[in-house]
Amino acid sequence: MTEPPPPSPAQVREAETFAGLIDAARSRQQGATAPRFILEGAQAMASHLALSEADLQASLAPMTFWQQHMPGAIGAHTWDFAAVRERLPHAYAQVRTALEPLESRPQVVSTVFHMAAFPLLCTLIGAAWRDLHDGPLHALMAARNIGWLRLGGNRWVLDAVEVISTDPAGLRQLARGLKDGSIKRLLILPDGPHRPGTPGVRALEGVSAGLGVKTTLISKLHGLGIPIAPFIHEWDDGALRVTPCPVLDRATHDEAETIRIMTGHIEDLLRRRPEQWLNWNAARLRT
Repeated sequence: MTEPPPPSPAQVREAETFAGLIDAARSRQQGATAPRFILEGAQAMASHLALSEADLQASLAPMTFWQQHMPGAIGAHTWDFAAVRERLPHAYAQVRTALEPLESRPQVVSTVFHMAAFPLLCTLIGAAWRDLHDGPLHALMAARNIGWLRLGGNRWVLDAVEVISTDPAGLRQLARGLKDGSIKRLLILPDGPHRPGTPGVRALEGVSAGLGVKTTLISKLHGLGIPIAPFIHEWDDGALRVTPCPVLDRATHDEAETIRIMTGHIEDLLRRRPEQWLNWNAARLRT
């Protein structure tokens, strides 16, 4: 049997980074119990995934690790573009390689999902775009979360990226910029949970008929002919796995197929890594 090739220097450096984050998160978890927001999120997860009480209880420790202590470990450092290039060189190369073929397109949108460590993937995409693209970078962010960018190690984002709020003024700016082409590189997180049955919301039927996500913006992007580059990330075997997904383009996918594939990515993550999805509390409140 052929021996696998030895890890590259970039992979070794990245493994050191992940080991440090895992160790820091474990230190934070020692002796801690699950706080209320974890308990409520776990109950929402159990309801949507039809988990038994035993499975719910078994989920509390990993949910606390991924949703409280890992964000704390990540938040103890500043993860700007320079930091991810230096500390996550293998993932950076993956992201850049996936985005580089799209540089001839005047507008490109990337999607990320609210899995544990999603700020790292957002920054990896931004760093790759900054090195490939001369124009402005935009990110769409829920109005209620923008205050986080004014705290500590997050402040650099407001200097590096033009953040668009989901308040009415921000959504008007988004629609105008997508239409007139002034928004050229845009990052969005399309997995905010909503109750199915309302206009523009598609149920995640592969997970729960009572859980949905808005697809209005995905439909808008498809209609404008803007390609969408989805990225998936998940923690697995002590490492953050980043997976660039095939580009969704109007030339190769119709609107229904684009929405089906996008929601399929979310469903797949929730089936395989439910404890790592950071939106169970939002699902509890909205669905």
